[in-house]
Amino acid sequence: MITKRLIRQLPRRYSTISFISNEDRHIFESEKLTKRENSDAIPDKPNFSTIDKVHHEIVNPEEVADLVTKLNTNDVLISILSKEKYLYGDKDYVIRSINKSYETPVVFPFSSILLGWKNVYNKQIKNLKEIEPVTHMFPPVEDKYLNLLKGAASFEDFFRKSRAFKNSILIKEGKVQPSEIKSLFTVESACNLVLSTIDRPEALEEFLTFVAPKVQSFTFHGLKELLTSVTSLCEEFPVSASTINELAVRIIELHPRMLRALESDIKDKLARSVIDINSDLATILIKDLVSASVCPSEKTVEKYYASYKFIDPVTTLKELSFLKPVLHYRKMSDVAFNLVLHTVSNVNELIKLVTLLKRTPDMLNNKQNELYSKLREMTTSQLITTQFLRFLSARNVRLNKKLRERAIKDYNNDSDVITAINKISRV
Repeated sequence: MITKRLIRQLPRRYSTISFISNEDRHIFESEKLTKRENSDAIPDKPNFSTIDKVHHEIVNPEEVADLVTKLNTNDVLISILSKEKYLYGDKDYVIRSINKSYETPVVFPFSSILLGWKNVYNKQIKNLKEIEPVTHMFPPVEDKYLNLLKGAASFEDFFRKSRAFKNSILIKEGKVQPSEIKSLFTVESACNLVLSTIDRPEALEEFLTFVAPKVQSFTFHGLKELLTSVTSLCEEFPVSASTINELAVRIIELHPRMLRALESDIKDKLARSVIDINSDLATILIKDLVSASVCPSEKTVEKYYASYKFIDPVTTLKELSFLKPVLHYRKMSDVAFNLVLHTVSNVNELIKLVTLLKRTPDMLNNKQNELYSKLREMTTSQLITTQFLRFLSARNVRLNKKLRERAIKDYNNDSDVITAINKISRV
């Protein structure tokens, strides 16, 4: 206590702060130099161009543009044991990206990187399931409205006399008590009644032309039911692609989330209906199915392949890569084979295509000439040609006469080669 009291009694002294410059007394050596001298004193950036690069740009395995490749352990071993660490040990093999323009081979410097990349890459090939068919039933309607429809001069007349549009507008504006809504005859009710009586394509076409401009009168659920009913009926009573496309586009523009709300069976049928006139919408619908691990129907996929306009191998590969799981799920058709073969630009891809065709032995046997021609377009190496022929033989493909004659000619009628090819063709 005495110490604290003494401290308080001591006089307080404060130091004086001076704002007088003291440049003459305190100055750094660097501040004595000019800007030019300071700049010249900074050393040049070291040059690392002669040092081996550790970082390598690798394509995102989820964005690889490809249709036929599924990597296996053998591919990994060959790549890792190769001198320059390219995939398949092939410095000319380019892994293309869907979103970027990679035109240089990719290096996998370490086995752990390639193994991890391979595992993610192979997941492009999803385990798909078949579409579950949708059974659509129309709800019952009172006889008085059925009689009103029969006596109406047109669809416009029926909707007016039944007050369908007027009731729907009142409901949307909130002018109807919730307890009264169920008893009102709305545009949804009228559409269900009309569609339940359709018995020929002309009638369906006429109705779609009438209802398409009026989709704003429907509720979201009502439009989903309308599109579901119409798409199902188009299977039985085909209408022009432009008619069903107009209705679908109007609904989707009004409710973009409608596509996600549709059943897989309806997405598939709708895609098939509009492919010829709206390939963009068909592509979106098929992509949605594949993303949900559902395989589009064979008819839809074949129609999509047939309508696709080939541009060039790289563009086609990028645009059709989303169908890779489908190609690995279904047996390949002639149309699909011809399209896929045009995208092959490397011997390794051709081998993967032949491996994929094991699931369709008849096609592998029937297309051996086309496969051989594609091989000779890419390489004239006798070693690779021999390996390819043995590869076909190992998959129980018996070389036909035309292919034997061409292969022997390519080998300049070498007697040893003739003996070997004849032996292969008898396996």
